[in-house]
Amino acid sequence: MGLADYQREITPSLDGMAEMGWVIAPAFHGKGYAVEAAQAVLKWADTHLDRQLCCIIDPQHQASIRLAEKCGFVAETDTTYHGSATRIFLRRT
Repeated sequence: MGLADYQREITPSLDGMAEMGWVIAPAFHGKGYAVEAAQAVLKWADTHLDRQLCCIIDPQHQASIRLAEKCGFVAETDTTYHGSATRIFLRRT
């Protein structure tokens, strides 16, 4: 769980944004750890960053979409990235 500037070649551009990403081992799915970790990252970002936050998610990955929405991210647009369907989410603060 964390933030990065991957400088992805994606349309629309994510330039200037901090991208949030996460991976949770299957053994820990459904236990609330992802939400807790995401909230800690976002608390830090709210204090230390002055940038729009975004994340990109496969539109079929419902668990990640639910996590993003719980963290205040809103679906902005559907696009493709490396030939795969991708949804861009922006965090509304």
